[in-house]
Amino acid sequence: MIPADAQTLWASGRLGCLYNDEGIEVGVGDQIIAATAILQNSIIFTCNGRDFPPPFFKELDRKLLTYERLAIWFVGLFTS
Repeated sequence: MIPADAQTLWASGRLGCLYNDEGIEVGVGDQIIAATAILQNSIIFTCNGRDFPPPFFKELDRKLLTYERLAIWFVGLFTS
């Protein structure tokens, strides 16, 4: 786990403004996750790729992972 510092929170707010300019709503929690990924130059693994929409993220790969009887799609997203 990476703590959310002032730089991350500032970047999260800026990212939220950029998405708003595009007419896209992204939740605050997802904004913080996205900002952390951008600042850490890392990949996001998620069950819902719609939480991190273009134009700032792109899908790299989609894999079906099975756990017991539950099938979950994990989407690897990369900051663009």
